[in-house]
This record gives sequence, C-alpha cells and structure tokens, in this order.
Amino acid sequence: MDALLTELELSEFLAVAQSTLRRWRAAGAGPKFVRIAGQRLVRYRSQDVAEFLQDRVVQPTQVHSANGNVRSEMRCLSKHHTERQRLHDQAVARARSRMHAKVQDETDQCLRELADEGDPIAQAYLEMGLI
Repeated sequence: MDALLTELELSEFLAVAQSTLRRWRAAGAGPKFVRIAGQRLVRYRSQDVAEFLQDRVVQPTQVHSANGNVRSEMRCLSKHHTERQRLHDQAVARARSRMHAKVQDETDQCLRELADEGDPIAQAYLEMGLI
C-alpha cells in the first residue's frame, strides 16, 4: 500500500502553502489526491506526488545565444558537480523513503483505530488486509 501524505506534510515537502494545495485541487492542477470520509479528509499518495513532480521536471537542452543562434547547453559543468548532485539525490531519496515509511505506519495505526471504533471503510480495509 502506498504511503499517504497529509496536506500539511505535502505543503512542507513542496515548500508551498496549504492554500496553494487547495487552489490546485480546485483547479485540477496539483497532484492527484484521495478523499477519505467525505469531503474533509484529503490525502496524497506518495506515488501520485512523485508522478506530479516527474511530469514537471525541466531539463534544458538548448538555449539561444545573444546573437540568436541555438547552441547546446551542458547540464553538468564538472565531474565534481555531477558527484555532488548524485550524493544529494541519494540523500534526498533516503529521506523521502524514511518519511514515507513513517507516514505509512501512522496512517495504518489511524485506520486500525478507526476500524476499532466501527468505521465501515476502515473495517473493510482491515478485512482486505490492506492495513
């Protein structure tokens, strides 16, 4: 089961205001989201957030010089920069993995508590072995 992020967690992760996420949802412009328990409880699946970000990756391949000619742009200027970027990417991936695991554990615990309280959706998740 994919990790679920709250609106606050995603806003902190993306460094945008929660109101921005709400605007994106209303406009259909942000990452896909899940509504739980009616309209109030909104969660974001980590895979949907990753897809949203992947769709917005910009990798410049050409730039126009001052005289209007098109020339290729080098993405990395040195081996040192490339290695630093690789290490940074690995650290970010490890941090995201830990964050997703923590969020998943907290979500599962919350769903178990809701199932114990008689919530039919949480009970169905429990019966299906999803939590």
